[in-house]
Amino acid sequence: MPQETEGKCRFAAAAPWIYTSDPKQAIRYYRDVLGFDGEWHWVWGDPSDHAGLSRDDVRILLVRSPERSQRMRGAELVIIPEKVEASFQEHSASGARIAQSPGRRPWGTLDYCVEVPGGYRLVFTEALEEPSQPTPKPKASDDR
Repeated sequence: MPQETEGKCRFAAAAPWIYTSDPKQAIRYYRDVLGFDGEWHWVWGDPSDHAGLSRDDVRILLVRSPERSQRMRGAELVIIPEKVEASFQEHSASGARIAQSPGRRPWGTLDYCVEVPGGYRLVFTEALEEPSQPTPKPKASDDR
């Protein structure tokens, strides 16, 4: 359970909605190909309309919505494994659709991309170093 630290409640997790036209197909893919077979797992509805899956500390929510699924094609979700190379080898061996092979990026990461049913893209990334040209932190007035 989140606890307060210095007056702020600690956030425990985030779980993005991923829209799909076929939750059963998506569940099979996330579980069998990407390894989302953790203890936090549930399915609601018959046929299934909503599902929750986890792998380690990463949670996702699958929701049946063909219309939103079409609009969200190409949307990306970033996942941070401990080691990108090991994650890539696992996903390659399990038949994941690799949309972009591992590569070093100018901003100091190593990442690769998997396309999942419904057209979402999962970017698996690992920080390697500081970016060569750090971006200045925005001032409070910049984000209004």
